[in-house]
Amino acid sequence: MKERQARLFAIDSTDIPVFSFKDKDAKFGHRTPSKKEQNLTKDKEKANFYGYKLYVITDAETEFPVAVTIAPANRHDKKFFHLLYNKIKQLFRISLFDNAKLLADAAYDATGIYKELHYDGIKPVIATNGRRFRKSSVPKDKDYGKRWAVERLFSRLKEVSGLAKNRFIGIGKMVHAYACLIAYIIKYR
Repeated sequence: MKERQARLFAIDSTDIPVFSFKDKDAKFGHRTPSKKEQNLTKDKEKANFYGYKLYVITDAETEFPVAVTIAPANRHDKKFFHLLYNKIKQLFRISLFDNAKLLADAAYDATGIYKELHYDGIKPVIATNGRRFRKSSVPKDKDYGKRWAVERLFSRLKEVSGLAKNRFIGIGKMVHAYACLIAYIIKYR
């Protein structure tokens, strides 16, 4: 009997810089610059930006966003895991989680996340965050490379759907991000 292929979900966040520093809802946050940006700056690790973050869980096979939220940029990625994860638990029956995997970068390397995933029978495929006596590492799971599905989603949202051209002030006006998601879904589905 052939084993059913694992359902793959990928989670990550992306920055949405603001149009104006007069935006009182936006906050300063950190992001990892692209390789090109890293070559142009002296600070190789992180870059600060003023704005919001878009948090997404996507189906890693179809690159379809299944859970989304937006918050000021000063919030850490793992703070939004439970909110997004509970959204997909409501959308999908638990039986669909049989043989499922959650693919994530080191920002989601937290004991509470591992416990919740194990409780629901989902295999965590999460990069290790190097802190204290641990070294940073990438999982050896063959499906980890499919985590890039969420990165491709962000790239298309910014370059094709216009997310990088945010011209609104205030988190209430961040409907622009949802409009970009709708445009993405229409174009790529």
